Amino acid sequence: MKIRELIELLEGYDDDLEVRIASQPSWPFENSISGVVSRYDYEPEAYCKVREAHSPSEAEDYGGKQWFIIGEEGEVEAAFETYDEAVEEAGRGEKENCVFIAEGRQICYGSKNVWDCV
Repeated sequence: MKIRELIELLEGYDDDLEVRIASQPSWPFENSISGVVSRYDYEPEAYCKVREAHSPSEAEDYGGKQWFIIGEEGEVEAAFETYDEAVEEAGRGEKENCVFIAEGRQICYGSKNVWDCV
């Protein structure tokens, strides 16, 4: 799931609702969220400086190519058709940066019905 997809899913809800994490469908719990962090925040040496185009117009600027190698200053160094091509050219098999929603504490038992609704 991409951040924009999560934002789209949340747009229909009241901004003041508490957000929890439902975990373990076979023995469900409701958990708080302790925070949000990217892989680069805690493991910058493993960050793969390959990213997907942020928008169709950005891809158009690079001949329709969707994947970029990013330089030290955040500039696009090269553009590629596929993620695999970009990583191979970058010479790194490192992890792609992503965002984690970190589970906080267990609040209560949950319901298996959560998974029936998604």
